[in-house]
Amino acid sequence: MAVFLSQLVELAGVLSIIGAVLAIVACGAGIRFPTVRDRGIRVTGIFTLLSCALVGMAAACLGLSGPSSSASLGNMVWMTTFVLAPLALVSFSARRCPHLA
Repeated sequence: MAVFLSQLVELAGVLSIIGAVLAIVACGAGIRFPTVRDRGIRVTGIFTLLSCALVGMAAACLGLSGPSSSASLGNMVWMTTFVLAPLALVSFSARRCPHLA
């Protein structure tokens, strides 16, 4: 199970990086073409929200899959501090993107 979750997190990371590169390209094209700008903002916001949800769920599952309950509790504290809290901040900012376009 942990191997599957690890591969899922790796895949989510790769897709997030590809999505970020495509968002940068769309922003560059959006300077010249307004329709690309509007659609790019909406797609970037939705993609960011989906990425945050996927990475957050996978991180929570990895944190809970520790060998003992005390290790899992410690893992959850670190995971909340360094993964879920930053993802919550990113999600809070990204939720405005679909409404702006």
